[in-house]
Amino acid sequence: MLVGCWDGRLYLLEEDGKIRWSFRTGGGITSSPSIFDLNSDGRPEVIFGSLDRNIYCLDSSGKKLWGIGTEGEIRLSSPAIADFDCDGFLEAVVGSRDGIIYFLRGYGELIGGFKGGEMLASPGAADLDGDGAPEAVCAVWNQTLLGLRPAAKEPLWKRCVGGNIISSPVVADLDGDGAVEVVVATCSGELGIFGFGKKPSSPELKLVMKIPINSPVSAPIVIGDPDADGKLELMVGFEDGYLRCFEMPGGGEVIWAKRCGDPWNTGAYHNALSYGRAVVSGGMNGWYGTLHPKLYPFISIEPSELDFGKVLIGSVKKLLLIVENKGPGGLLIRLSSSDPSVKTTLTLLEVPAGRKAEVEVKFHPQKISRCAGQLMVESNDPERPLLRIPFEGKAVRLGDVTGNGKITALDASWVLRSCAGLKVLSEDEAKIADVNGDGKVTPRDAGLILKCVVGLINSFPGERSPGNP
Repeated sequence: MLVGCWDGRLYLLEEDGKIRWSFRTGGGITSSPSIFDLNSDGRPEVIFGSLDRNIYCLDSSGKKLWGIGTEGEIRLSSPAIADFDCDGFLEAVVGSRDGIIYFLRGYGELIGGFKGGEMLASPGAADLDGDGAPEAVCAVWNQTLLGLRPAAKEPLWKRCVGGNIISSPVVADLDGDGAVEVVVATCSGELGIFGFGKKPSSPELKLVMKIPINSPVSAPIVIGDPDADGKLELMVGFEDGYLRCFEMPGGGEVIWAKRCGDPWNTGAYHNALSYGRAVVSGGMNGWYGTLHPKLYPFISIEPSELDFGKVLIGSVKKLLLIVENKGPGGLLIRLSSSDPSVKTTLTLLEVPAGRKAEVEVKFHPQKISRCAGQLMVESNDPERPLLRIPFEGKAVRLGDVTGNGKITALDASWVLRSCAGLKVLSEDEAKIADVNGDGKVTPRDAGLILKCVVGLINSFPGERSPGNP
C-alpha cells in the first residue's frame, strides 16, 4: 500500500503495516499516487505530486527516476495515465495550483503544459468526442470542464458547469445508448451531467441533466451497480453529511470511475476500462487478470550487420539502419558503440507502434587500422532487450587500393587493370585509387603509386586536395 503524508514522505507499507521504503519530498503529499508501467520497461513506476511544487516518478524500490518542477503546489490532483496522442507510449497528466495542466512522457519529458486554470480535481481519461483517442478530462477550479491532448494548443472542447470544482469527474454511458457522459459535482451544490450525444455533430459539450442538492461536494463521485439491476448508480458524498445515491436511466460502459478509474487506483486508462466493463457485466469475476495490460513493442532491425568496407583515414562513411516496431506498444531504444570511430547520430530514439525509423551510423577513422566491433541496441522489447549489430571496416591511406595496410606495386596493378577494363573497382576503392585528386582513376594514378613504392615521393597530390583530408 502506498500512502502520502503531511510529513512530505511517500510510504510503501507491507501487509502487516511495516514500512518497506519511504521517499522524502520537500512538502506534504495530499494527493494519491498513480502506479503503472509508464516507460514500458516491464516494471511499474509510481508518479505523484507534492506541495513542494514537484511531480516525482519513482521505481518500485522507491528510487527517484525523475522529477519535474512546477510553479504551484500539487494539492489534490492525482495523475491520470493514458496514450493520449496514440503513439504507442503512455503519458501522464497532472493538474497544479499554478494554473497549468502538465503532460509528461514516461521518462520525464515535459511535452505539454496547458494554461487551463488552477486544478484541484484529478483528471480523467476518456474518448468523449468519439474520435478514437482518449482525451484528458480536466475539471478546473474556475467552473470549467476541458478536454485536452498533449500537442493541442486549444482545448478539444470546453464547458462551463456553473460552480467551482474540487471533486474529480467520472465518465460513463449512463443511459445505455452507446454515448458516454461526464459527471461533475460542484462546490455550489449541483451535480451536472454533460455529453456530446450518440453522434457528435459539434465540439460542444451539452448539458444532459442537472441535479440541484444545495450542498457542496469535494469528495470523488463513485459509480457502479450496487443493486445489480442493470442500471448504473452515482454515489456522492456531500458536505451536509449525507451520502446520496442517484439511479441513472440505464447501464452502459463505465470509462473512468473512482479517483483513478479502478479499485487499485493505478490511475491508468486501460485499467479504468477493465474495471468499468466488469462493473456493467455484473461483477468482478475474471477482472483481476486484466490489471496492468501490456502493449509490448517488437523490434526489428535491418541490416543485421554493417560492413563499411575500405575508408580513407579522416573521411566519413555513412550507413543506415532501419529500425521497425512491429508490435502494438511504443518502442524505446538506446544505442551505443564498442568502437569510438563508429558512432550514431542518435543515442535515444522513440519508434511508435507500426512505424519505422532510420538511424545513421558513421565510420570516421583517424589512423590506419581494421575496425571490428558491435553496435549495442538496448530496447524495451521484453523478448529482445539487447541486440548486437556487428560492424567492420578498414581504415586505409590514399593509394592502398587493396586495403592490405601497405602501398605496393599490386595497388598500381589494380589501377592499371581497372583502366584497361579488366577489373571493376568499388566506389570506395576508386576514391582510394584517385591519388592525384582529379576525380578520375587513370594511368597517372598508377604512376604516382609506383613512384611512392620506389621512394621517389612520400605523399600524393590527392592528400592535399580539397576533396581529401
